[in-house]
Amino acid sequence: MKKKMLVLGLAAFGFAASALVAQPVLAETIVWQGNGTDFTGVCNKLIVDPTVTGQNWLFVLNSANKSALYHQLRADFDEPTGDIASTPSKVNNQVVQFSVNTAPYALLEYAEADNGTAKSVLTVSHCEVGVISQWCSPGYWRNAEDKAWADAGFSKVISYYNDSFTTPLAGNPTLYEVLQSPQTYGGAAFNNVGDLLSAAHPYVTFVDGVRTPDSCPIDHFGFLID
Repeated sequence: MKKKMLVLGLAAFGFAASALVAQPVLAETIVWQGNGTDFTGVCNKLIVDPTVTGQNWLFVLNSANKSALYHQLRADFDEPTGDIASTPSKVNNQVVQFSVNTAPYALLEYAEADNGTAKSVLTVSHCEVGVISQWCSPGYWRNAEDKAWADAGFSKVISYYNDSFTTPLAGNPTLYEVLQSPQTYGGAAFNNVGDLLSAAHPYVTFVDGVRTPDSCPIDHFGFLID
C-alpha cells in the first residue's frame, strides 16, 4: 500500500511539475527595442494633420497578458517633453494601444509597458504631427541672394556669428564668412548658420531644429517656390 501511494505521489508531483513548465512565462515589463523609429528615436511613420498640436504617438503592445486588469506605458523623450506615463487608449483582446502627446519631432529615448508576455513586442505604430519641418541648408544660404538674407533679417556683410551664438568663433567672422569656410570654422558652426537663417526666414517652417533634407521652400531670392 505504501509503495502504491508513493508511486501515485510521484506521479502527482510529475504532473504538477509538467503543468508548471508548460505554462507561458510572463514578462511583466516589456521594453521597447527601437521598433517604429530610426536609430535616433525619430518616428518612422509621420502623418501630417494640421489639427494636431505637437505630436501624437501611438504605441502598440501585442500579445499582452489577457488576464491583466491594468496596463501602463512609461516613455522617456528628449527635452522639453521628458518623461510621460500613459494608460491605454484602447484594449482589444491581447492588443493594447497607448497614445501620448509630445513636442513636435520629439526623440523617443526609452519606453516600457506593463503586463506583457514572453511573446510581446512594444512598437511605435505611427505618429501625427501638425507641421513638417522645413530647412534651407548652409549650402543654400551660401549661394542665396542678398534679398533672401534680408528677408530673414540678416546681412552677408554686417551680420557676425558671435552676435548670434554663445560659443564664439576666433576672429569674429561674419555669418557669410563661416559659410564660405567650413573647413576653417567647423561643421557645427556651418550648420548653425543654416539653422539660424532658416528659423528667421518668414517663409521657412523650421521646427525644433529638425533638418529635413531637400525641403527648402524658397528660391535663391527668397521667394516661395510654386
